[in-house]
Amino acid sequence: MIKHSFLFVFLALFSLNSFACGTVANWMDAYEGVTTGNDWRDSMNPMESLVMLMGCEGDNPSRLGMAEQQRLSRILSDAMSKSSVLTSMPSKHPDIEDKVKRFRHPVSFDAMVESIYRRYQCLPSVTKKVFLNKKIGNNSCSDDEVVLMEITAKSGGRLRAIPRGRIVTTLAHKTNIEVLGYNGEWYKVINPVNTKGEEAMVGFVHESVLAFTK
Repeated sequence: MIKHSFLFVFLALFSLNSFACGTVANWMDAYEGVTTGNDWRDSMNPMESLVMLMGCEGDNPSRLGMAEQQRLSRILSDAMSKSSVLTSMPSKHPDIEDKVKRFRHPVSFDAMVESIYRRYQCLPSVTKKVFLNKKIGNNSCSDDEVVLMEITAKSGGRLRAIPRGRIVTTLAHKTNIEVLGYNGEWYKVINPVNTKGEEAMVGFVHESVLAFTK
């Protein structure tokens, strides 16, 4: 069953494959200011650390232990509570400055945190996630049946940040997407894996270019 969702977020498409990504533990250390022994990573501020945590492959999401999930939950809650502070932090690293800029807007910052949360399967071992559930929505990783649709327009479907909002990217014809919710004629969707191996995106697509998969 599709649940209504009015969290207008998107995840900007980008790849950090050219950088040494490390593990989720490395970037949690960087966020909290724990020395990792890597000068480039140790000089990251919390905002940059979140961007790297979201953009790199890191650990297999299914392999995060309970302690790591608890730690990541605290970090994401902290980030959401300090979003205005984090988004105003100057970038120390020119090599990722453009990527950091994409998440300075409150909407895109929230989308980044939601993306990390989803990526690690909504931290299933963490029982007390009241703050994250309030900010992100407790249906972000529900156990409901997954609803899949595909792009039917030959020219592709435009993924927008919000309904009728700016275009984030164009999804190719026959792209399969997962439905997260809807708002009138607009479906909130996520493209779990794209053909270029880049990060998934959350956004809105108009119903006129969508059809349910068979």
